[in-house]
Formats: sequence, structure tokens, C-alpha cells
Amino acid sequence: MVVRDANVLVQLRWGALTDETIAAMLDALDAMRAEGAERVGVLVVLEPGAPPPPPTMRERQRQLIPELASRPWLYAAVAIPGEGVSASLLRGLLPHKIERIEMTSSAERACRLLAPIVGSKPAVLRRLVDQARGLVER
Repeated sequence: MVVRDANVLVQLRWGALTDETIAAMLDALDAMRAEGAERVGVLVVLEPGAPPPPPTMRERQRQLIPELASRPWLYAAVAIPGEGVSASLLRGLLPHKIERIEMTSSAERACRLLAPIVGSKPAVLRRLVDQARGLVER
């Protein structure tokens, strides 16, 4: 589920990551930039129980992250909630120490990290996360 507001894109993921989701995200990011946003934020939340990507999608993610990092106007916060083995394994699949991409174990912390960078407030980003969850629950 992808929700967009102003210069922030929120992606909540329960199921498998798909090429279609990646394409929609990239299109939305480029549209925000074309509309004049100086900084664009991406808030990704992998919900508990989200499966790890299959090997082909892991390779696509490895290609995507440097592509996103090459956009100096893009900032991201990735939340993989949970303290268990599954959450730790998912966090371990993503590269660490990439400039402008923060990894955390909670959506709340991701909102707090990203909000000041993109000129927003944590509560606004939290509402976007809740909005995305509401769309899925319908």
C-alpha cells in the first residue's frame, strides 16, 4: 500500500514486495520532485508478518537502494518493527550505513526521524501511516 501526501510517500508492506510496487513508488517520487519539492521523504513500514523478499526481489532491492541513494533530494526511513528473529533477519537483508536512509525498529521512530528533514511533523507522518493501514483494512 502506497500513500502520498505533499513531499512524503508512505509504503506499508504486509505481503511480498513486487516490481509494480517499486515502479509506483519511483513514479510518485519523481512526480513529487517534478512538482517542486526540494526534499522528498519515503517512509517504509514492513508490518509484522511481512515475508522476506524472494531472492530475485532481494537482488532488485540491492539495485534499488543505490539508485535511491543517488538522488540527493531523497531521504528515507525504514521501519521493521519487532524484536524477534524474523524482524532481525529482515533488517539484516537491507544494507546499513547509507547516507540519507535511516533504519529503525518502529514506525513511531521512523516518523520522528524523517519529519524534521522533510519539513513535517511526526504526527502528520503518523497519520499517513494510519491512513495507509485504514485503506488496507477496508
